[in-house]
Amino acid sequence: MAFQNCTSLAEIQLAFNTIPLILKSHFQNCPLAGFILLNNNDIGYIEDGTFEHVTELTYFTVANNKLTHVPNGGDFTDLRITGLIGLADTGRLDLSNNRLIVLDDHSFKNLTINGYL
Repeated sequence: MAFQNCTSLAEIQLAFNTIPLILKSHFQNCPLAGFILLNNNDIGYIEDGTFEHVTELTYFTVANNKLTHVPNGGDFTDLRITGLIGLADTGRLDLSNNRLIVLDDHSFKNLTINGYL
């Protein structure tokens, strides 16, 4: 599948496409770090657990999509978004301009962001 078993991935930019969904198998055994840019697609579904193995990022955006819920498989649990080294408040988790209806109580458990949510 897509990025399965890649040894390292510091940045993934898939913005401005027509991706309808993101599955756990797309990033299975792939240590993601850095930037994940999935904004401006048609993403209506992210499978629970897709990003559960990610523990630290600089920037994560799924803005301007069709999400109705945030994955609740540990995807944003114990996640640290640090931002750019030496620049305060540059970390970002951007879920803006989606169709979010409900956020589960545990969706963002122990989430740390040096920047903006």
